[in-house]
Amino acid sequence: MHTPFNVHHGRAPAIQHALARVLTTAYTEHPERFVRQHPQPPTFPTTAWINEPEEEGTKSMTG
Repeated sequence: MHTPFNVHHGRAPAIQHALARVLTTAYTEHPERFVRQHPQPPTFPTTAWINEPEEEGTKSMTG
């Protein structure tokens, strides 16, 4: 998870890379703790919304 500040100011990729290194180190030192597979940091979402805008043609005219 990344803060909006880090994403907006372009720091998220560096943080993502550092997290990947930490997870690799943890896996190397304690593989028994990761029973399914080598851990990976979560991927970036393609979009993020608080209130996703409605698509054209689906807007309701109330008021």
